[in-house]
Amino acid sequence: MNRSRGLRHIILVAHFHHLKTIKILDFSGSMLPFVKYLLKHASVLEKFVIVSRSKRSDESLDVKMVRELLRFPRSSPQASVIFSYR
Repeated sequence: MNRSRGLRHIILVAHFHHLKTIKILDFSGSMLPFVKYLLKHASVLEKFVIVSRSKRSDESLDVKMVRELLRFPRSSPQASVIFSYR
């Protein structure tokens, strides 16, 4: 990791220590790594709301994605993850 990238990472992580609520609108599966990162670093997080664009025709994919989200490690033990659709 180069020095400037490492510094940006430290600054971002420092700000995550104050987040109590996060809400993501228009969620798509490509955002999973970002959600995982947020859950890992938001140490005082209480509520994480994820609103998906719409239900897909294949609901088994939605169930699989929600299960994956709920398995992500969390820095905050009291953090709840709420997944819903528009």
